[in-house]
Amino acid sequence: MIETKQVHAVVIAIFVHGNKVFINQRTAPPMLEGKWEFAGGKVEYGETLTQALEREIEEELNVGVTVGPLVYTTTTTYTNHNVLLFFRCTMIGDVDQGKWVTLEELKEHDTLPDSNMEEAAYEALAVRV
Repeated sequence: MIETKQVHAVVIAIFVHGNKVFINQRTAPPMLEGKWEFAGGKVEYGETLTQALEREIEEELNVGVTVGPLVYTTTTTYTNHNVLLFFRCTMIGDVDQGKWVTLEELKEHDTLPDSNMEEAAYEALAVRV
């Protein structure tokens, strides 16, 4: 018997300002609480990737987003089987949580397992818009 797994598309915003990227801390689930991440989430049925990212950023950070180019993709299985789609984005508004960090500072943070955040950040910072 062939085992099938559900695959989720997850859209992720890498907000870039100069040589820094924006990260925030997870509050749930318990096994990931306190880990640092880029904001984003699962694409819901009927949504485009851009619509999903706009909705997730509004829900998580209460700011707007201008979605730029796709800069990195990877897969992970730490909670579900996910395809992670990282987009370079511009934040519209100010947030009262999270922080801006350089690539070197990002390496010092406890980030989500198997998320390849450093590689994705490197690619986002390399894109000129």
